[in-house]
Amino acid sequence: MTCNALRAGFVALASFLSLALATPAHAQSGARATVTLAPYELDDMDTFDGVTPWLTWENGMTGPMQASSSARIWGSASDAYDTRRFHFILSPHTTVYLVAFADLATLGPDPRASAEMMSMLAGADFGSHDEAWVWEGDSRQHRLVNVLTNEGATALQGWVDIVATSNTWGAAVPAVPEPATSAMLLGGAALLMVAGRRRRF
Repeated sequence: MTCNALRAGFVALASFLSLALATPAHAQSGARATVTLAPYELDDMDTFDGVTPWLTWENGMTGPMQASSSARIWGSASDAYDTRRFHFILSPHTTVYLVAFADLATLGPDPRASAEMMSMLAGADFGSHDEAWVWEGDSRQHRLVNVLTNEGATALQGWVDIVATSNTWGAAVPAVPEPATSAMLLGGAALLMVAGRRRRF
């Protein structure tokens, strides 16, 4: 093997190595959003009406509602969405603090995860809304709160929505080359160097 041939071989191998090590791997992006209802709080707005504040869910429960909404996506060019609605009845002259906990996480430069809680009483002109979101590899836990007040002398129906949304566009994420690939390439370079030295001496 001549010196020129060895030199050409080294140049070709170096070019291949630089391309192989510099090319980013196309890792998948991902996002996860979970919203879980937590125990609510009641506040008596009229302590002289003789009514103890209460809230009853549509299924007859009077305590905390054990429910959650979850949206998880892993892949490319897609999204996930999940929403759940719960109806309730609220006692007169009562303020309710509806609480939910959001657990949000993303992987990669583009995904987005969000959580929302919305609620309203029957006959009201507007309701209550709270939201949280993360993107680009961040994660976050957040407390969502909605506040509704029944100012009337009769019980009112109402509803609360918990919404989880995740989306991703499958962005390419630079990754470290596989160890086996790097080892083979470096091993080939070493063999060529040894062969060149033997030819020379």
